[in-house]
Amino acid sequence: MAFDRRLEELRTQLAAAMPADDPRHATIAKALVSYAELRNAALDDLVALIDELSVGATGTQARWLERADRARAELDRHFGDCAKDLLMPAPLQMFWFMVVEHERAFFKGLGGARTPQYVEDLLRYQGVLARMIADLQTNWNDLLSANGSLVTEQAGQVQQLDRLLQDLIRDLEAQHRAIVSEYADRLQDWMKEKAEQIRNAVRAKIDDKATDIGEGILKLAVAAIKEKLPGNADKVFDDLAPYVQIYVGKLAAFSGGYRALASEYQRLMSIEKGGVLTMFKSTRTQVAEYEKNNNLTTAQITHDEAKRFLNEWAYGAVGAQRDDAAEFNTRVFAAIDRHWRTMREMADQFASRFAGVFTAPLTNDTLETLTAKYMFRQAIDNVEWRGAAARVDDEIDALAESVPGLVDKASYPLESMSIDWPKELREAASLSNVEFVTFAREQLKSQIDGALHELAELRRQLDPARIEAEFNREELDRLLNGN
Repeated sequence: MAFDRRLEELRTQLAAAMPADDPRHATIAKALVSYAELRNAALDDLVALIDELSVGATGTQARWLERADRARAELDRHFGDCAKDLLMPAPLQMFWFMVVEHERAFFKGLGGARTPQYVEDLLRYQGVLARMIADLQTNWNDLLSANGSLVTEQAGQVQQLDRLLQDLIRDLEAQHRAIVSEYADRLQDWMKEKAEQIRNAVRAKIDDKATDIGEGILKLAVAAIKEKLPGNADKVFDDLAPYVQIYVGKLAAFSGGYRALASEYQRLMSIEKGGVLTMFKSTRTQVAEYEKNNNLTTAQITHDEAKRFLNEWAYGAVGAQRDDAAEFNTRVFAAIDRHWRTMREMADQFASRFAGVFTAPLTNDTLETLTAKYMFRQAIDNVEWRGAAARVDDEIDALAESVPGLVDKASYPLESMSIDWPKELREAASLSNVEFVTFAREQLKSQIDGALHELAELRRQLDPARIEAEFNREELDRLLNGN
């Protein structure tokens, strides 16, 4: 038998209370063996009750008490039936009485132990932790999926920005060359034609071979020059205006494209901050609350309390009951310790999976996983490496400086048309040319100023500090770190 020390003790006590050759000795000895079987069955049942417990078990304390009470009822009935027709001398009566009382106290104390409830509580912690691990893993997977989608979309905005700037840099140079070339060619062609018209008009007034002319002829020649200049110059500049307007439109499209990308990036960031990352922080708060009420220290206390009740019960037993109680506790404690080991293993699993994520300070890996800060830093550095702002600065300078050169180049036919004229007429033509060049510069500057204004607006948007501010990840860091 598993719990046989008490039976051996009772046999020894029986021998002291009654000679072995007394016919009643055999009857009582047999009764003690029968009781030992009842007693062992009850103790085995109670061990099994704890050993077979699993997460979600309830009502164990009541079943424990019911089994202990049933053992007491069985021993009362057993000893009562054995003694009812047996005439016992005083020493035997005292022995019998003490056996019954001590055994009743043994099961009463065992039934009152709160061990089953504490084991249930330990398993409840285990069950809560198991659900927490499963729920957090699902939560983390969902968070990663949702956040990953947002990060991918945000990265897409930065990639589009990079492509936009590459297109801008390429188009700036191409458009600039096209405008300068078209203006130079169209103005020069017009001025060649105008110079020829002026030469013909002047030729009609004076002799080609004249080296000295009178004041009257000079006035007629100058009038002919002024009649042709500026002539239909307004129409020429009106015809050229669409080239600048197309250029301005493209610059405006680049500005609009940048604003759209920055706006969409900020919208996606708002979704991430207000949805995914807020849910992440809320989950961390819930986990912190869980750990406060269901931590391993609390479970350790529960484990220790489950054992304490049985230790106190064993200490209150008498004689060899203590040996059987020790054997009983060894078996029950093995089950409790098994549940406890499972709890600790799950706690370790919980910590290894979620430390630095949902528990403890956030690790750099977790922050990078959620914010992709390093990845975006590289992407923005790549965008800034394109040097779009500097290229726009260069374009502003080049376009502003192109006006005098364009007019000077285009006006060369006017300068050269009077090279073989008399001195007085050359001087008069030169004055008219200066007036026309001034007029042409004003017209050209008026058109170019529109492009310069749009370039300045584009430069303001492409300022590196602005790009840093509008495509940053620092606010995600601050949100996650609680700053």
